[in-house]
Amino acid sequence: MNRLSIFVDGNNMFYAQQKNGWFFDPRRVLDYFKSEPNITLVNAFWYTGLKDPQDQRGFRDALISLGYTVRTKIL
Repeated sequence: MNRLSIFVDGNNMFYAQQKNGWFFDPRRVLDYFKSEPNITLVNAFWYTGLKDPQDQRGFRDALISLGYTVRTKIL
């Protein structure tokens, strides 16, 4: 059995989506790896920088409810 941890740089993911015109669905990523028979998803981390502690609060709460561990840093 393979163990997997996911690490997402939220700010870079946001700008890559804007630049390339595509959408990264955090729920589908977790669902995909959870459904793989030979993979055990150990954890998923989402890192992001914020100007204000309340920035993106709803989005961060949604990520947490999906199963991500959200790590923030005030810039």
